[in-house]
Amino acid sequence: MATARCNACQESFILKSNVAVAEEAFRLLAEVYPNAACPDPLCANHRVPVHVVSEYQSFGTTPIGSQRYRCKSCGRTFSVKPAGLNPIARQVQSAKNATILADLTNKMPIRRICEAAQVTPRVLYERIDFFHEQALAFLAHRERELESMRFDRRYVGVDRQDYGVNWSGRKDKRNVVVSAVASADNDSGYVFGMHTNFDPEMSQEEVEAVALAAGDSGLSL
Repeated sequence: MATARCNACQESFILKSNVAVAEEAFRLLAEVYPNAACPDPLCANHRVPVHVVSEYQSFGTTPIGSQRYRCKSCGRTFSVKPAGLNPIARQVQSAKNATILADLTNKMPIRRICEAAQVTPRVLYERIDFFHEQALAFLAHRERELESMRFDRRYVGVDRQDYGVNWSGRKDKRNVVVSAVASADNDSGYVFGMHTNFDPEMSQEEVEAVALAAGDSGLSL
């Protein structure tokens, strides 16, 4: 890894990749400033918004009115929900959302939630994804207003935690440590987020193949 040394204190540190920093900033801000684009992370248009007409083709609409597009780079089709769309439109058993969310918040076991709410595991996991999407939408709606607000000097408290994640395959039983950094405004107590060093867009198989080709698999941390 490339390193640099400070001429004043002689401290050495690892240089950060500008590309990596830009990608991380994009990942963290994507929910606050969403731009509909090709969902394939390996596509050249992954971060090219749909209003760039030279890169996308309108491809009709979905039954609930979402505009469908076709990416001219990879050929993938995807839909973009219109503003103001009812988030529970066409959702089955939406009346149980409040009960399911309360049970999840109170740390009730998954199987017990299914029994209490009388839903299948598939419906429960769909609701978990739905709650996550709604929480991110609420967060984005609030934090977009920060740009127009005036503040005096702010003090932000930061805390870091490491989480041990169980192995996901029998062939590799090593535990994975996921690091997370929480940040909050000291005066108001507003929590900006608990951000992990996990990118859900990455494919484990592709990352391992690239690491093997680069010779990183034999390196120790």
